[in-house]
Amino acid sequence: HLSLLNMEERNSAIELTLQGGLDERPASMYLEFLTQILSHPAYEQLRTTEQLGYLVNLGQRYDLGVVGLRVIVQSANHDAAYLDARVEAFLATVPKLLADLAPSEFANHKDAILKAKLEAPKTLRQESAIYWNEIAQGTYDFQRDAVDAKVVEKVTQQDIIEYWGKVFDASATGRRKISTHVYA
Repeated sequence: HLSLLNMEERNSAIELTLQGGLDERPASMYLEFLTQILSHPAYEQLRTTEQLGYLVNLGQRYDLGVVGLRVIVQSANHDAAYLDARVEAFLATVPKLLADLAPSEFANHKDAILKAKLEAPKTLRQESAIYWNEIAQGTYDFQRDAVDAKVVEKVTQQDIIEYWGKVFDASATGRRKISTHVYA
């Protein structure tokens, strides 16, 4: 038996994922809005203010047609249980963050998403990656960006607030969370 345990490793980490459901519109677009809106505040709170660790990321997760909101934190100073609690504390602030978002800020987020969706691939590698990703995920939605853009145009701030409350809020009856902990 070969032990792979590194006794000198000081980093603990978590990957917390809130499952959003099937990759179906408009819900998958709501998730993109949440990622666009929350990634910077999550970084500012967890990395800059709380200084939990060097690696802090809030993003999306796509697994075989299922989407989710993912937060990753790695720390040399705190154990995984503490990191999980701090991520949950940040997530508890999201309803207020969304409610306090100025209409102009929401419009800026919408424009950023639309620009990314409508931007043509610059290289053959980028274009082929679009198709191969659809094949690998088993979704075969080869017009994804164009269809997504049409949905994004119709999304409102209230849609995002309601989606958070129904799917990701800690009080939501259908909330599905998995948190993987790695201890130093």
